[in-house]
Amino acid sequence: FSSHISRIIEVINNCDENSLVLLDELGAGTDPVEGAALSMAIIDMLLTKKAKTVVSTHLSPLKIYALNKPEVINASVEFDVDTLKPTYHLIMGIPGSSNALEISRRLGLPGEVLNKAKEYMSNESTNFEALISELHKERSKIEIIKRELIEEKQKLEELKEKYNERFEKLKKKRLGELDRELKELEEKLSTYIRKIEESINLGRSEKEEDKIKAVKELYKAKEKLHRSPSSMHSVTDDIHIEAGDNVKILDTGVIAEVISVKEGKAFLKAGILTLEVPLSKLEKVKPLQKGDEEKSNSIVSGIQRFSDELDIRGMTTDDVPFVLDDFIDSLIRTNRSKGYIIHGKGTGKLAEAVWKYLRQKRIVKRFRIGTPKEGGHGVTVIEV
Repeated sequence: FSSHISRIIEVINNCDENSLVLLDELGAGTDPVEGAALSMAIIDMLLTKKAKTVVSTHLSPLKIYALNKPEVINASVEFDVDTLKPTYHLIMGIPGSSNALEISRRLGLPGEVLNKAKEYMSNESTNFEALISELHKERSKIEIIKRELIEEKQKLEELKEKYNERFEKLKKKRLGELDRELKELEEKLSTYIRKIEESINLGRSEKEEDKIKAVKELYKAKEKLHRSPSSMHSVTDDIHIEAGDNVKILDTGVIAEVISVKEGKAFLKAGILTLEVPLSKLEKVKPLQKGDEEKSNSIVSGIQRFSDELDIRGMTTDDVPFVLDDFIDSLIRTNRSKGYIIHGKGTGKLAEAVWKYLRQKRIVKRFRIGTPKEGGHGVTVIEV
């Protein structure tokens, strides 16, 4: 003990804030009470010198001292009581337990000796050791939970990485599909535009069959454009569209004249075409100038104007929907309630095609065979 204290005196006299002081079993070799008191005083002195100090001890008062001293922290090396071997895990914040009684029991010390030893221990000492033991048990549970959480975190990180990889693949795949769809749409629109241009050229032809073909091609293009995806547009409530206005069809950019407005839709005249378009897809524009009118009507030059009679003799049944659609629209546009379709008698196929088409048109109120004065079975009279 004297040698131990002599070395400590030398350390105290020579240490400073740059020193590391290691004291093994401080206060041992003498009365535990005095040894503990002396140890606490020595640590206080080392604290005033700001020396970094590590102390090992089995004295319980020193453990309590560290709990109450903000500048001092307890630490312990984990000991496995089951295997009677240290695990070499350093535990910060929790003082170590001596485990003297438990180790003695496992080594075979008689129970009566152990019980007697417990009787000799003070209640305060017993409670403190029990508290330390409980802290170590709780810490072990926390360590198990901590390891489980770390494992779960690793699994989640792996799942996250897999998900991100899959998401990137799906995103690239979808972007590729959208790009292909866009290219296909552009190709279709280019085809429609080319067909319309060809129809316009046919409309300028002097041949009657070319003019009919032009009308048919324009109707086909119109139907395809109506089925194509388009941007969603809306017209504000304060924009009022009525008969006589000039409007632009937002889907196609075509300028047309409003013939009539009914139930949220407008009947439009665009060249030789009569279109039915929702008001939400229209934009009111300024009246067409002279040059624009000539351009808009270029495809109808030389084509017969519709009256209340339509002669379709010589046409095929495939021509019926196209020419009748335009004829009915012209009746509405000119405020005529009755029209006469001259199809002749012949085999009756042309008349049947006319009647079949008229049954599908809601705008046609009724139709009938003409009277003898009107042309008899060679004429169908319609009312709109």
